[in-house]
Amino acid sequence: MPQFTEIADRLATLEIEVPSWAYGNSGTRFKVFAQVGTPRTVQEKIADAAQVQKASGLAPAVALHIPWDKVDDYDALNAFAADHGVRIGTVNSNTFQDEDFKLGSLCNPSASVRKKAVQHNLARLAGEVAVAIAASGSAADAIAAAATFDDAIFLEVAAAKIRVGEAATEGAGIAHQVLGAIGFTKEHTLHRFTRRLWAGRDDGGV
Repeated sequence: MPQFTEIADRLATLEIEVPSWAYGNSGTRFKVFAQVGTPRTVQEKIADAAQVQKASGLAPAVALHIPWDKVDDYDALNAFAADHGVRIGTVNSNTFQDEDFKLGSLCNPSASVRKKAVQHNLARLAGEVAVAIAASGSAADAIAAAATFDDAIFLEVAAAKIRVGEAATEGAGIAHQVLGAIGFTKEHTLHRFTRRLWAGRDDGGV
């Protein structure tokens, strides 16, 4: 069994993505119990998450849940998170409250509902692709404009690599779910592409 001293350095790099809904009121399936000081907006949830990150140093990302965390300006929300020392992580969709999804989403017996769920998830996938392109493009532009490869450029590239890696993870999961390749199984041909994607994600360490 590994000794603590052997894994301490690895534990120091551990990052936990906390869900925004963890900062809201909670309860049981029968009742939600309101608490004083509970965040009322997604900005207040992010501000609370920033305090957890400040105290622990292990929770730099906040997962959002749509439609509860929906805003008109996501660039402003991203900037708000950055100003508080955290970042926006996974964006979770809602395919379980719509009346159409009462019998399921991707496996619903109705072809029209399955199509709606597929379109919903493809929109999520497109969002991950757009983020990856924006992050990598920003890093490429920074490198092209730089006279030397200094710390600022290193930070830009590192941030882009982390975000692209997250997009690869989330995007692959969405694709496998939409195609019914649940569990990233070897039986489905999609794994030939996602395994290559993950290899690129892990190259250099993410």
